[in-house]
Amino acid sequence: MGGLEHLIEGAGDAIAGFPGSPAHALALAALATVFVWSGVAKVRRPWLTAMAIVDFGVGDRPRPQLGRAVAWGELALGAAFIAALWASPWFGVVAGAIAIAVLATFAWFIARALRSGLSFACFCFGDPGDRVSRATLARTSALAVLAGGVAIAGVDPASGFSGEEATLGMVAGAGAVGCSTLASRAATIWRLPRPPAGSAATLVGPAE
Repeated sequence: MGGLEHLIEGAGDAIAGFPGSPAHALALAALATVFVWSGVAKVRRPWLTAMAIVDFGVGDRPRPQLGRAVAWGELALGAAFIAALWASPWFGVVAGAIAIAVLATFAWFIARALRSGLSFACFCFGDPGDRVSRATLARTSALAVLAGGVAIAGVDPASGFSGEEATLGMVAGAGAVGCSTLASRAATIWRLPRPPAGSAATLVGPAE
């Protein structure tokens, strides 16, 4: 039991030290980056969001105005997470609570689609090539847990950040999300089948 007690004690110390820590700033910045990125993509392509909503079984036909509403909602959440870094941690409490509800609902729809054996482009987080999969479910669930963490941490009076801490958090958070996105693209490219020998894709010659 000694090892278990030390583990529980260590976990408690980590949770207690989370508010106002670099990890807290990184979590806020990562959530802000994800929601802003996703919102901008949906503003530009509301039809893709509308079609994904129909594929999830909500509505009988695509409504681009609904896609725009989702986009602006995500942008508002992203802005609130940024405000939690630069203004007041209470923005993180409110944004985190709303994000938990949104992400949990999204995860439920993804799980339902997977149980039904459906596979379609979900436009998840603004990626037109992303499809419903266990990976999207895991990612959505992880973001919900992260949102819960920042919502709870924001209640602590010591969870504020200086300007330097906020800047470093935004840079690190945006970088982490960018590296994760590039890694997922690399995995997709790696899985692409190679063109057959002698095909146009394998022949390189002088231009005529």
